[in-house]
Amino acid sequence: MQLGPGAVPTLCTFIAFILGMLCLFAGSQKGILDGSADILTLNTSRIGQTNSYGAQNSYASDPARELGIYDFYTIHVMAYCEGYFKTVDSGAAVRNVTGCSNRTVLFNFDPTEVLSGELKDGVNLSDLNWSNAIDDDFQVLSTTTKAMAMLYCIGTGATGLAVFAGAWLVLTGGRTQAITELFLSILGFIALGTSSAIATVMAMKFVDLINRHGKNIGVSATRGNKFLGMTWAAVGFLLIAILSSLLMVVGGGQAAAPPPADEPAKEAAE
Repeated sequence: MQLGPGAVPTLCTFIAFILGMLCLFAGSQKGILDGSADILTLNTSRIGQTNSYGAQNSYASDPARELGIYDFYTIHVMAYCEGYFKTVDSGAAVRNVTGCSNRTVLFNFDPTEVLSGELKDGVNLSDLNWSNAIDDDFQVLSTTTKAMAMLYCIGTGATGLAVFAGAWLVLTGGRTQAITELFLSILGFIALGTSSAIATVMAMKFVDLINRHGKNIGVSATRGNKFLGMTWAAVGFLLIAILSSLLMVVGGGQAAAPPPADEPAKEAAE
């Protein structure tokens, strides 16, 4: 079967759907883009080295492990993962994820709760001069991150339905399917575009705030460029799908299938 122009928006929505699923489920369990496709990473490998308590461990190769916590925490859409840095043969430090939290749509990362639950006995965050400003930063984004996750679910779901509508359109060439695919693609574009914008603000502005407030206690953050690349690529493919669908709808949909070869001869005989 030869695919016509109607396959273009369907192919684009399919790619956007796969990218949306990867963004949504990254880090939801160990092995699913847990150490690479994160919105941001909280680096606690040097926590406590700048205060009186940390001075006791200033020569420790891994201060975080000495305190009972992990070197880093990668924050994703519906979960977070944690682990230690390890040095490879080239001398570079890479992430070694040891586990991830349970997946939930209404996920919110609370650094005080997580770190307090992991610190060894006799040590608490006040001993490390933990900055309440970091807690305030995460608290401000609590509602926003939950809304972002909901929008990712809506956007990915609408895009998946658009793929099915587009597949039916490729097979039948129906105008109704073209309009349905266009509507679902627009819904997915709006939802994924908004959630991508929220993730970008988190990865850019929020990382700057953490670095500013955590500088004096050895805590820092980095943004997830791979995640941002995937989420905006999904939005871009949806935009292409929408423009292609618009051309089809305005142009009257796919061309009708040509009549059988013997039909003109029949008509002439009649």
